[in-house]
Amino acid sequence: MRPVSLTHLTAIAVVTGLLAALVNTVAVGSGHSPALITPYLCVVFLGIAVILWVLGRGVRRMRDHQRTWMTPILAMRTAVLARSAALMGSAAVGVMTGILLSVLPRLQAPAMGASALGSSLSLVSSLLMVVVAVVVERWCVIDSGGDDTPPDPSDRGAEGSPA
Repeated sequence: MRPVSLTHLTAIAVVTGLLAALVNTVAVGSGHSPALITPYLCVVFLGIAVILWVLGRGVRRMRDHQRTWMTPILAMRTAVLARSAALMGSAAVGVMTGILLSVLPRLQAPAMGASALGSSLSLVSSLLMVVVAVVVERWCVIDSGGDDTPPDPSDRGAEGSPA
């Protein structure tokens, strides 16, 4: 599995940011309230980042051949969790940025101020989650020069064919 592309993550953030800004601006322009983002969402993003960091440290210790509780199956699951957190987090960065940019011109309204506070806190925490997820996923990549490569079936050495 190749690590997730930073270009791909940036494209996800830009597209979701543009869509969120467009939808929120149209909604507010037609008389509806803005998308209200609770500040508690940043706790969820920070919690995922902390869990990923702890799991990633275990993977790192396993790769360095140090004593750890990490197993190869759990390391694979950590890599998948890190990849999905990076993809989901980049979408969250885009949505939070789009909502924040669409409510900034009208901060005097209480709903806009609350939405700006929640989206800015969630933006920072989701960006942190993406950074941690990308780092942890890079830690989970197996070196190509390791001893775990399967033997080449065409290389039979001095033994020759069994027939």
